[in-house]
Amino acid sequence: MIAYDAFQTCALLLTPGVENLTNLAKVTLELDRFAQGSSYLERVICMNPCYEYAYYRLAIEWDKRQQPAKVVEFCSPILKENPLIPALLTLVQKYESELSGSEN
Repeated sequence: MIAYDAFQTCALLLTPGVENLTNLAKVTLELDRFAQGSSYLERVICMNPCYEYAYYRLAIEWDKRQQPAKVVEFCSPILKENPLIPALLTLVQKYESELSGSEN
């Protein structure tokens, strides 16, 4: 909670940027506030659609909530580029394989 308060203070003092919003998202997700954390990450993606870490954090949360279709739908487009986070690529490929296998 101390970290959340500190990042909130930063957001009040300066216009929140990608890093601050991502940090707020990480803390709120760790506090099990999914709606709030995912909202921060969606703002980050609007600010910088190529910021792969935001997609990665969302994929992890959707994975925890057993929502593989969300992982694939939302994260696949960013992976068409040159993915920098191997764990994101692995997670999306796993679910793409599972989902395509369940459609047969």
